[in-house]
Amino acid sequence: MHEIRNGWIKLSKEYGYEPATVAIAFAVLPQVVTKLLLGVSTPAEVDRILEQVSTEINPQIWQDAQQRGLIRNDIVLPPVRGPSESFGDSATTIWIWIQIEIWILF
Repeated sequence: MHEIRNGWIKLSKEYGYEPATVAIAFAVLPQVVTKLLLGVSTPAEVDRILEQVSTEINPQIWQDAQQRGLIRNDIVLPPVRGPSESFGDSATTIWIWIQIEIWILF
């Protein structure tokens, strides 16, 4: 298990991302994961997650992760776009619905 975790950390850093940013981006890939639940306890954590969610991730990272054995081969990944369809200036939009329920127990 540590080998996989360390592989993700190394790959994330090679691409210049924080591992948590890559994890969140992976969680919202179409057809890979259907739901994402993030727990936060402070306003600073909400800000950090919103920043991570808005980070554009180079789609080649998923192919590299699969080649390194970090993603199973039976997982269908979105195709990597060609140069004319790069994620650079025309980023894919990720919509996230946030529902906050606060329970105060006295």
